Amino acid sequence: MSTLDLPSRILLAVTSAVVAFALAGFALGDPSSSEKGVAVAEEGSSTVVDEASVPSLADMPAVHPPAGATPTPNPLAPPVTIAFGGDVHGEPPIEDVLLAGDNPLDGVADWLSAADIAVVNLETAIGTIGTPADKTYTFRADASLADALADAGVDVVNLANNHGLDYGHDGAEETVRVVTDAGMAAVGYGEDADAAYAPEVIDVGGRTVAVLGLSRVFPIIEWEARSTRPGMASVYDLDRAVAAVRDAATMADHLVVTVHWGRERMTCPDGDQLAMARAFAAAGADVIVGHHPHVLQGVTDLDGTLVAYSVGNFVFYAKKDEQRDTGVLTVTLGEDGVEGYRWLPARIDDDGSPQPLPETADLLPETLTAVPGGDGCAPIG
Repeated sequence: MSTLDLPSRILLAVTSAVVAFALAGFALGDPSSSEKGVAVAEEGSSTVVDEASVPSLADMPAVHPPAGATPTPNPLAPPVTIAFGGDVHGEPPIEDVLLAGDNPLDGVADWLSAADIAVVNLETAIGTIGTPADKTYTFRADASLADALADAGVDVVNLANNHGLDYGHDGAEETVRVVTDAGMAAVGYGEDADAAYAPEVIDVGGRTVAVLGLSRVFPIIEWEARSTRPGMASVYDLDRAVAAVRDAATMADHLVVTVHWGRERMTCPDGDQLAMARAFAAAGADVIVGHHPHVLQGVTDLDGTLVAYSVGNFVFYAKKDEQRDTGVLTVTLGEDGVEGYRWLPARIDDDGSPQPLPETADLLPETLTAVPGGDGCAPIG
């Protein structure tokens, strides 16, 4: 893949700006989110994530490919297929489905199970312990949600998002235990930064795939993992996120990045999503799949990296039609990287469950980007 062609002076300027703001105690954020923040106060209190406090990522510094030798895929190993779903929680009416002993993913289970690996964004705590965070929406699901995901064919869940610590670290640690007990892997959260930024590496018939979870949407910056603090893998720390992508690219034949980003209810990616996608692609990602906007966004190719900016809701309450549109994105990876993808459309029903549609319906939209200073979208380029 080609690197981003930006002069080194931009690297110095942007890096300096980010460091300066970080030292000042500010952070990046998503102003469209309905989450309630906590005011900046004395040391020891929480620091609100505030988008306006930092520069845009539109002038992202140059990112260089992995310096170490990346694995050479086994030419005798068959291609691997990876299925992606969007945001999942267990709030009512999904809770009612689970408590009735039914699986809200039954409608798409065949699609997920048919893939070698299936990945979703788990946007809830799972279990019974922990204290709810001081925010408008806190999600917690019954442990049966983990069993339902596993039974439907899900292999990896991303915990790096703006609900991963809804019930604190006790809740997040219980979620990891419940998820792993159900036979799945959890990425994006850990006991320290090294653990949070570590990918899950899966071997499928001699072809290895690393799955890395990241988020650029937190209600407070304290949710970010540090060297001596548990938390989530954060794109607010740009250097660490890009380094994690670069490192993960050296651990497997292929690298998938699942990332929580963007603005809610925006049907086109913003400039920051475009910049982060370019950076992650240059650092070695083969596939980048986004979530958080709660609507579908487009799919594009960046020098061989497949980018799906948002795959929307998946198992989620949704009232508006555009928030009900969903599906399963299945990507095929082979010796030369991405060999193709298939979009299997679905629509979320009144029970919060995705139900298949004809494959000709509701294809992912043309990849668009937000118009600077406006509310509309325009073609990228």
